[in-house]
This record gives sequence, C-alpha cells and structure tokens, in this order.
Amino acid sequence: MGKVTEEEIIKLAKLAKLELKEAEIGKLTADLDSIVDYIGAIGEVDTSHIKSKLWDREPQNVSREDVVNPLNSLSVEEATSNAKNTKNNLFVVPKVLNKNG
Repeated sequence: MGKVTEEEIIKLAKLAKLELKEAEIGKLTADLDSIVDYIGAIGEVDTSHIKSKLWDREPQNVSREDVVNPLNSLSVEEATSNAKNTKNNLFVVPKVLNKNG
C-alpha cells in the first residue's frame, strides 16, 4: 500500500473535471492503490516457460481502400450544423491540456 497518494487522486480528479468529496478521495485512493498492487503482483508471475504468442493465427492485412462513399457521408454543413462553435469548417472546443500536459 501507499503507492497512490491522495494528491494524485486530487490531481486526476481536477484533470477529469470531477468534484470529489473527502470520503470519495480516500476510497478512490485505497481502491486505486489496491489495483496497482494487484497489477504489480501479476507482473511477478513467472511466465518464462510460456511461449510468447501474439496471434492465434497468422496475421492478415485487413485494411481496405479509403474511399469516400457519398451515400454514407455528411457534408461539412451537415456535420457542423449543431456545433456550438466552428472555425474554417472545424469544430472549436475548449482547451483541456496545458503546456505541461
């Protein structure tokens, strides 16, 4: 225990624009700390005898041509018609990150 601090929970809540009560901060700190401990325990399991396998079968190229289908596409006007704010045919949204991340 003790890997996750209340200050980190408060910072995460601020970034997520969540308002947490003191009791919620304490509970989330304990819960997240427990999750981090569990993940750490999983990382300690000896898997050296297990053959690495990324795929259950050989990988295939599943991409397709990037073709615009006018029957399934919106015009710029249709796409932006309900937007609060647009500029140069783009959606304008509030800034959510600062220079420090």
